[in-house]
Amino acid sequence: MKFPLKEFKVDKEKIRQIYIVLKTLDPLLRENSAILLAIDSLPFYTPSINNLRKRCAQLIIISASQSKLTKKIDQAQRLAAIIQIADEGEKNITEVEKMMNAWNSLKTYDVGKGKPIDHWLKKLECCFEIDSVTEDLKKIAVIKLKSTKEVMDYIESLPEVDRRSYPTVVALLKQKYDGSVSVQNAQAQLRCFRLDMREEHFLESCMKLGELVKTAYDYFGENDMLRAYNCSQKSSRDVEAKEPRQRITFNSNDRQLQKVDYDKIEEQNKLLMDALIRKES
Repeated sequence: MKFPLKEFKVDKEKIRQIYIVLKTLDPLLRENSAILLAIDSLPFYTPSINNLRKRCAQLIIISASQSKLTKKIDQAQRLAAIIQIADEGEKNITEVEKMMNAWNSLKTYDVGKGKPIDHWLKKLECCFEIDSVTEDLKKIAVIKLKSTKEVMDYIESLPEVDRRSYPTVVALLKQKYDGSVSVQNAQAQLRCFRLDMREEHFLESCMKLGELVKTAYDYFGENDMLRAYNCSQKSSRDVEAKEPRQRITFNSNDRQLQKVDYDKIEEQNKLLMDALIRKES
């Protein structure tokens, strides 16, 4: 069944929706036949998914009776199943329709990780472009769905004028969740952090130190870190003349007790952290 396409402008998005509905109703419909049928069915397009299903089901039945669109199987049983699916309406959304939402695949934004929300919002905006989501309220609803409770509560606490405007909500979220609070906490912990030198806890302590440094100075480049380290090395040489306190450990090589300067190592670590903090300020 053919309809002239010259009388109206071809809308690719509508054709795509019709094609998905056709393949959802009849997965065995051949690809080329489904595409042609979707193009020819454009005059019957309706934004109501329930009505679109019913119309597509009728078009499949009419087309199947007039041509060899479908594979040779039990047509009566197959077409009856198509009508049943179409009559179920919007309450039974298929997996194919769920996959149409690009934002559904985006990871949830977790405030607890301390990462700025700016990059996550940029990704979400790309999903909105793919899904053709333009309404402010729908965009804000997706933000609340794809973020933790703290973000949802913050948006709902805004004045009504602000929480109904997508640009305003985005600007306020970028300002509030810029990662600065977690950075300050990590820097404060670094100032008093001490490695646990016990063998059974040393690895875990090093991992914790690495996480703190990554959070506190994630924006530092490699050259900045090297300059800060060299500065601490120079400062440590200036204090070598001081007599450090001595602690005792066991040397397994010669089975004798030997003094090791832990205070010197601790002083170097402290100078490195101080240099990083001075660079940051």
